[in-house]
Amino acid sequence: MTDDSEFKDTKRKFLRLVSMYIEDVEASYIDAILAACEELDIEPEESTKYITVPIKEKLYREGQTINILPKTAKLPI
Repeated sequence: MTDDSEFKDTKRKFLRLVSMYIEDVEASYIDAILAACEELDIEPEESTKYITVPIKEKLYREGQTINILPKTAKLPI
């Protein structure tokens, strides 16, 4: 298996696991990512290359909600 196809296969498995944990187990994004890392034997620091932009945005919002990340100013609409 080439490195590129191995990367794509791991990314596909990773995203499938994250999605399953979020939908079926109703885990938070942080917990789902950590569980997928554990199941695939991936260091959490390495998982960044497998996380898509929509998941990064949801993860960021989740971090703001639980006060891990600073909240951004919102304009009133």
